[in-house]
Amino acid sequence: MVQKQGKTKKKNAGGGGGAVVRPAPTTSSPKDPSATTTSTSTGAGIISDSAQLSVPEQQRLLGHFTAAFDAVLTAEAFPQLLREIKQALFERDFARAFGREDYLDAYAARWSPTRALCYAAVFRTFLPPAAAAEHRPWR
Repeated sequence: MVQKQGKTKKKNAGGGGGAVVRPAPTTSSPKDPSATTTSTSTGAGIISDSAQLSVPEQQRLLGHFTAAFDAVLTAEAFPQLLREIKQALFERDFARAFGREDYLDAYAARWSPTRALCYAAVFRTFLPPAAAAEHRPWR
């Protein structure tokens, strides 16, 4: 489902069933960073802007990944490893993509931080406020 100016319509672009993110209409200046809001629409519901982490919360969470993967992220070979992993995934050769320790580290360093931010928004949306407060290690 795609949210478009208050109307909902189905979008069939090759299946996949993934989430679609669209900017919400706004009347504020485009230079105002708070002017653009987004909602993620999935088959299960909508994760609203209120579920998103504040910028300091995001930075703190991402800082954990930076600290944990500093050596991987700063390695000269990191871009090449990502290209090799992407190629293996494109070829659906999962044994090759995840068969080496350095590939696993590079994969985790590149794709885990954004997933963590998404999961944090999901948990904030679907956990009761009291339960969510207990499970926020980034604060």
